[in-house]
Amino acid sequence: MNFRLWTIALIFLIASAAYPADDIATDEESFSGIYIRADDSEYSYDSQAFRAEGDAFVRYNDIKLTADLVTGDAVTGDFEAVGNVTFSQGDRTVRGQSFKYNYNTKLGHSTDASASVGNIHFHGDELDSKPEGYTLMGSRFTTCDAQKPHYYLSARELIIRPKDKLIARKVRFVALGKTVFSVPKYTVDLSGKQDSGIRLPWIGMDNRHGLFAQENFDLSSKPGLDGELTVRLSMKNTFQGGVKLTRVANRPILMNLTYREPYTDGLNPDTVLSRLPEIAYRFYSKGTLDPYGRSDVSLHFSKRMLDPTRQHQSAGRLHMIGEAGVGYFEEEPSGAESARFDVRGMAWMDPMDVGGTLIMPGVLARVSSYGNGDSYSTLGFQLAAARKLGSRSYVSLTYINHAISGRTPFEFDPVEIPHELAGRFRFPIGDYAIEYGARYDLQANEMFDSEITISKPLHCIEPKLTWRSRAKAFSIGIGLVGF
Repeated sequence: MNFRLWTIALIFLIASAAYPADDIATDEESFSGIYIRADDSEYSYDSQAFRAEGDAFVRYNDIKLTADLVTGDAVTGDFEAVGNVTFSQGDRTVRGQSFKYNYNTKLGHSTDASASVGNIHFHGDELDSKPEGYTLMGSRFTTCDAQKPHYYLSARELIIRPKDKLIARKVRFVALGKTVFSVPKYTVDLSGKQDSGIRLPWIGMDNRHGLFAQENFDLSSKPGLDGELTVRLSMKNTFQGGVKLTRVANRPILMNLTYREPYTDGLNPDTVLSRLPEIAYRFYSKGTLDPYGRSDVSLHFSKRMLDPTRQHQSAGRLHMIGEAGVGYFEEEPSGAESARFDVRGMAWMDPMDVGGTLIMPGVLARVSSYGNGDSYSTLGFQLAAARKLGSRSYVSLTYINHAISGRTPFEFDPVEIPHELAGRFRFPIGDYAIEYGARYDLQANEMFDSEITISKPLHCIEPKLTWRSRAKAFSIGIGLVGF
C-alpha cells in the first residue's frame, strides 16, 4: 500500500514539474510553447503559424496578448492583434486597437494606443515599442486618473525611456480645459532622482525684481546631454537667466553661462549673479544619487529638508562626490567681480530608520582661491532627522556646523550661517496643506529666514502660494499630484 502511494505521489510530482500550475488549464491549448485560449483557434504544426479569434488570449514565453483576434508565427516571432488589444511583457503594458510585435527584435507598433510608466498615463494615435522605451505620435500624458483628466500635456512626439526620462516635443499644457502654456520641448524626469518630474512656469513678486515670470526650457538633445535654458522676465530688471548644463558628452561636466540670475541664498537676498562662465567636473562614488548629483550650482549642503514621505534608498549606503571647477563671476549690488578656482567634496549616507525616525549624516570640505588673492575654506558637518506624522504631515530638522577660515570677495559665495538649525513642518488643515520652514542662526541667536506655503490638492492639481520672509518674495505655482 505504501509503495503504491509513493508511486502515485512520484507521478504527481513529475507531472507538476513538467506542466507548471499556470499552464494547466482545461480551456488552454499548447502548441510548441504557445498557449492559446479563444472561441475559435487554429495552429499549423508545419509552419507554426496560428490564429485565435473571439475573446482570444495568447501567451508565449513572457508575452501575454488579449484581443478580438490574434495571429502569429512562432518561427519568425511575429504577432498581430486586432480589436481591444492588451499587450503585456514584464513591467510593460500597452493597450490599443491594433498591435504588431516581433518577439525576436522586440519591436512593436500600435494604433490608438495607451501605456503607463509608474503613475504616468499616456495615450497616442500611434505607438512604437522598442527595448529602450516607447515613442508616441499625437499623444498626451497625465498622472490624473479621472475619466476626463483635470490636466494633461499634449505633444506631437513623445519619447519615453522608463526609469530615465520623458521627452515631449511641441507641447501644450492644458488644465481644466484651458491651454496654460505651450513650449517647443519639455522633459520629465522618471528616474526618481529629482523632486519633481514636471516643472511649471513660476510667477511671483518681490522687492528687488517686481513682478516676474520664469520658465525653464530643456536643452537635452540626446542621452549624453542634460541642461536647460532659464528665461526670467521681470518688471525692474527685464531679462535674466542663461544656460545651465549638468552633463556634457555623457560626462559629469557642469557649465553655467548666466546673466543677472537672482541668488537669494547668499548673505544679501537682493543679490543678482552673472557666471561668465563657470565650468566644473564632478567625481562620483558608485551609485551616488541626488540631491547633489544633478545640482546646477557648486556643492553645498542641500537646502531641501529630509522628507520622510518620499521614497528613499536602502539605509546606511555611503555616497561621495567631488568637484573641481573654475569660473568668473560678477555680482550686484556689491559690484564684486573675480575669478574663482574651487575644489569641494561631500560624503553622506542614505537615511537610516531609527525607531520610526529617519537619520542622515553628512560632511563637506571646500577650498577656494580667487583672482584678487583671497582664499576661503570650510569644513562642515550636517545631521538631518525627520519623522512622518501622518499620510500628509511630517516634521524635519537639520543641524549644520561649519569651521571656516579665510575670506571671499563675494556675498553669494560664503556659508550664510556657520552654526545653523533648520526645520520644516507640514500639516493638513481640512483640505489645505500648510508647510512652514525656518533657518535659525545659532551663533547670532536669531531667525535667518522663514518660508510658508499654503496649498490645496484638487484631485491631481495642487495650487500653491508661497511667502519667503528674507527675500520678501511672494510666488504662485501649481503642483501636480503624483510627481
